[in-house]
Amino acid sequence: AGYLPGALDEASAKRFMEVALDAVQWQQPEGSWGPIPRMTSWMTNQGCTCRYGYGGLRISPEPYNDWILEIMKLCMPLCGLANPEEWPNSCNLNLYEDGGHAVGWHADDERLFQGKFKDCLIISLS
Repeated sequence: AGYLPGALDEASAKRFMEVALDAVQWQQPEGSWGPIPRMTSWMTNQGCTCRYGYGGLRISPEPYNDWILEIMKLCMPLCGLANPEEWPNSCNLNLYEDGGHAVGWHADDERLFQGKFKDCLIISLS
């Protein structure tokens, strides 16, 4: 585990956030309990059609945009992943619009990632 405060300078972080707000196809899926308390998007590398799901929900993939690749180009070397072949092939984005949006304590143990059976890399950028 690691923690790197200030990985992006303030101007870059602001620019990427503005692009994300505008360019992402944000969804708020609903389960039997109602809508999840946040906006979400599941982005994948070109050619990956895997669907992400949790809590009975399934989210279809949206292809990586250029700005996601730009963020990865900046951040992945900071995580020890300089080679693009080692970069993640998928990204779950969550948007918390206000104090009512949240995510509860969870295990990131979805079958897709095989985290119950082997180590899986999770990188979080906030």
